Amino acid sequence: MNKIANYYIKFNEKIEKTIYKTHSFSSLYNALKMKRINFYERYNFDEIESRLIEFKKVLDKITSIVYSPHIEVTKEEAILRSEVSGNLSRDAFFDTTRDTKLWKQKGNEMSPEFVHTFLNTDTILNYENRFIALLLDKINEEFVILKNSMEFVGDSLEENFEVKGFGYSEHSIFNSFKDFSYPYEGIFVKPSSKVSSINKLIIRINKRIKNIKGTEFYLLNSRKKMDSVIMPTNVLLHDEKYNYCYRYYRTNYLITNKEDFSFDTYFYNYTVASLFSYLTYRKVAYSKKNMAKEVKFDENKKLHFEEISFKKGIFSYLIKEDKDEDGVIIETTYHAPRVIVRGKAIKQEKSSARYYILPIYTLDEDSLKLVDQKVLALAKKYDNVILITSANIIHDYNYVMTLSLFKKNHEILFNNLFSSLSMLFVVDTDEYKYKCPVCGEKTVYQTNKGHECESCNAHFSFVKYQKEKALWIKSFRRKY
Repeated sequence: MNKIANYYIKFNEKIEKTIYKTHSFSSLYNALKMKRINFYERYNFDEIESRLIEFKKVLDKITSIVYSPHIEVTKEEAILRSEVSGNLSRDAFFDTTRDTKLWKQKGNEMSPEFVHTFLNTDTILNYENRFIALLLDKINEEFVILKNSMEFVGDSLEENFEVKGFGYSEHSIFNSFKDFSYPYEGIFVKPSSKVSSINKLIIRINKRIKNIKGTEFYLLNSRKKMDSVIMPTNVLLHDEKYNYCYRYYRTNYLITNKEDFSFDTYFYNYTVASLFSYLTYRKVAYSKKNMAKEVKFDENKKLHFEEISFKKGIFSYLIKEDKDEDGVIIETTYHAPRVIVRGKAIKQEKSSARYYILPIYTLDEDSLKLVDQKVLALAKKYDNVILITSANIIHDYNYVMTLSLFKKNHEILFNNLFSSLSMLFVVDTDEYKYKCPVCGEKTVYQTNKGHECESCNAHFSFVKYQKEKALWIKSFRRKY
C-alpha cells in the first residue's frame, strides 16, 4: 500500500477515534477547532523519485521477459493426413493400425489416409507469465496514483491560475507579476530540480507501461484473473528475471490493500471533514442544535452526518449528505433585510438555491464519462453541481475545486466556494431582464425559478434588498 493511501487510512482512523465515544458533531467540531486532525502532508520528492526508479528497474526486467518469455510446451494427440504427419512414434503407429476408419483401399492394397500422431504446442500463456501481467497491473495502479499526486505542483500558467486563456484587463493574471522584475519568480520548475527529474521518470515509465500493455504477451496473459497469493514455481525461483520480479512482488504487494479501502469513499470523508474544518475557521455552525447532531461511520467506512445549519449575514446555509451517493447538498437561502414601514416589520422575502458537491478522487479521462453522466442527472435537480477532486488531470476549471493534501489552501478554497453561492449585487433590473450578468449576451429568458442565459446557462434571480432590487447569481456557466 502506497504512502498516499496510508495517509487517507490514518486520517479516517483519526476521525473514527475522535467520534468513537459520542458519535456527535460536537466531538468532531471541537477536534477540528483545536486542529487535532491534520489535513496536510509534506510531499516527499526524494521518496517519490526513489519509488519511480524502482519501477523503472522492475519494468526493465519485465520488458526482457516479454521479448524472451518462459514458453510452456504441451503435447496434444491429433489426427493428420499421412503425407504431413512425419515420423510416427511407436504408440501412434499402433493406434493408427487399430483405427480402421483412417485406412483407404487402393486396388488390392490398404494404406492409411490419416494417422494418429502427437503435436507439440508452444505457448506463452502460463502461470509465470500471468504473474508478470499481474505485477505490471499492480505497478501501474500505484504509478497512476503517484503520477496524479504530482498535479499539485501546477507548473504551467493555466494550471497555476486555473484559467483557459488570458486577457489584459485590470483583473488580468499579469497583475500578479511584479513590474519589470525579470525573470519572474515562482510557477515554473527551476533547472535541475527534483520536480524535473521526477517528471522525466514519469514520462519514461508511462511510455514503457503503455508499450508493454500493447504486446501480445500482456494481452494474452492478462485476460484471466489471477489470485494475489503467488505460488513459488521453479521458474519464479530459479530464473533470474522472473525471480527478481517475484521478490519485488513479495516485498511490495503481497500484503494487499484493505478490502474496505476505496479512494473515492475516503476522499469523500476527507472532503466532508475539510468542509467542517472551514466552518470552525469561520466560527459558524456551533449552535447547541448542531452540536447534538450525529456523526458516524458505516460498515463501508463512509462518514455519515445529520444536517448542519448556520446563518451568516443575510444568507443561511443547510448542509446535508446525500444518503444514496457520495455527495453533499448545500441549500442556500437569501433572507431580505428587515424593513420597518409605519412602525411595522414587513415580512421578509426569501429565495433559495440548491447546490450539489460531488467529490471525485481523480478527475481524468477514465472517470470523465461516468462523472458527466452523474452531473447531467444531478443538474436537473440542483442549481449547480460542483466537483471536488484531489487531482484535476483534465484541467477543466469550470466548477472544479482541487483539494490537495499537499497544499495548505483549504480555507481559501472553501471561502471561494461559499462566496460563489451568495453572489448578490444591487442592479438595474430592466438592464438584466434581457442581458446576462455573467457572459453579457442578450439571450436571457425567464423561467419559473428566475432567469437563465441561453448562451452560458447562467442562472439568476431578482430579490428585494431594502428599498431596492438586487440580483442573485445562483450559477455561472453551467455545463448542462
